[in-house]
Amino acid sequence: SPHAPTVHANLTLPPLPAGSYRAEVSCHGRAAQHPAGISYYQKSYGEVVAGGVDCVVFRGCSAVVAVRSPSTTVTGAGSLVMSLSGPAFPADAPPAWAEVLSLSPGRYLAMRIHAPPPQSGAAVTVTVAPSSAEPGGPPISERTVSFSVPVTTPPPTILRVQPSFGESTGGSTVTVEASGVGVSASAGDLSVSVGGVPVAASALIFSDQASTAFSLSLPPLPAGLHPLTVATPATEAAGAGAASAQILVASPGVSATCHLSCFAPLGGTPPPAAPARVTLKGFGEGVPLTVSAVGSGAPATVSGAVYVGGVERQTRLSVNLPAYSPSANASAHLVWFRVEGGGASALASFTYREPPRVKSAFLSASGSAVIFTFDQPTSEGSGAGSACAPYLDAASAASAELCTWTAPDTLTAVLGPQSSIVPGTVVTVLGGSVLSRDLASGPAPDSAATVQAPPIVEPPSLVIIGPTSAAPCGSFSLTAEGPSGRNVTFRWGSPSHPPLAAYLAALPPA
Repeated sequence: SPHAPTVHANLTLPPLPAGSYRAEVSCHGRAAQHPAGISYYQKSYGEVVAGGVDCVVFRGCSAVVAVRSPSTTVTGAGSLVMSLSGPAFPADAPPAWAEVLSLSPGRYLAMRIHAPPPQSGAAVTVTVAPSSAEPGGPPISERTVSFSVPVTTPPPTILRVQPSFGESTGGSTVTVEASGVGVSASAGDLSVSVGGVPVAASALIFSDQASTAFSLSLPPLPAGLHPLTVATPATEAAGAGAASAQILVASPGVSATCHLSCFAPLGGTPPPAAPARVTLKGFGEGVPLTVSAVGSGAPATVSGAVYVGGVERQTRLSVNLPAYSPSANASAHLVWFRVEGGGASALASFTYREPPRVKSAFLSASGSAVIFTFDQPTSEGSGAGSACAPYLDAASAASAELCTWTAPDTLTAVLGPQSSIVPGTVVTVLGGSVLSRDLASGPAPDSAATVQAPPIVEPPSLVIIGPTSAAPCGSFSLTAEGPSGRNVTFRWGSPSHPPLAAYLAALPPA
């Protein structure tokens, strides 16, 4: 009828994969097709990439995040709007910004977010939204994603004490630089103690988010090692505790300083290894000398002592260091030794160097290489690649085509197309001739590393070749191809045609 009434109906749509679907409405035996169809979309969602967070109280904050099904209007960092909430941030800090690492429009977005230094350990909530909506698409709220970035609160650290010694009579001026203590407006913000004695900072040299430096005058203290602690209202508010270090207090005119071969492997330097050279002042000529580790009492071997008179009036001591067993792993351990003789006593420091160890093993974004990172720079230099047999176990070396030291602490193994190395594979990294950068450590031990999935996955770039239309009962052929550093598996689907999707899902992967 030309005057047929218009019927309005509310429909509850069934759940379907993202895509465009035809919609038909039938009434009294008549059917009509919706002219535009119905489009389903995938709401944007995302996650913080494991291993991609570096967010520390007072020091800075960055995090790698991934967004699935981002808005098609996102073409780069300039088409995003970002906001932060959670902990307080410095009032004069620059705004947060994003660095796009990988972008497949409408499918995948990976980026590194840079935020100002948080002032407490509360998690940072980062909200990211497109700056404009998709024409005819979902609202911006459906494309907005929030991330919770954890903030670590490491203990504050004293970076340097210069000079690192003073006289027991007091009055020596030293400069202290500490990190992780926040920004101080004046020397009065600092709570400092030496040997348990509160000491007022003499002057604030500088203070920023990276570190704070100040000077102080040492109080009178007995000769020996004494703790030096630094705290601020910011560290107390953040629950970070105090920064601490040790300072050497010596009797006037007495000192011991190592000036040659002051680094040693954990096994020590027993004879006939080259001894460390130590210069002593304030010890008399021909005085019997003993050297022992502070704390453990482990004796060092005095392999020679030469007294130089005249103006210098010093003793040149040759010392072979004993073995050292650290309580925790670290690339280097500072150990103090006490030198005694003729009623005089002084302390000298030596550094024990641990061999390099594998810290992590990650597949590259394309899966075509494994990147091994060591806990310190090694003796291996970067340059042309070579076979992997000297560095990896036999099975892993057979799966890799080339090994290259891309940095002193980074070994990259390029995998062949048939490689069996995947996330979860355990690879044994051979120590062999790998030493610390300064050659002071012993050889690195063999160590097992579990290969992790890449923080950012680079999706394959595929092209489908074939007709764009076909007759209802006709047949057609499609070909998918794309470059990849590893063998790939193809699975076909059809989001907008469920019967065809079911047929394709039953086919074996190609």
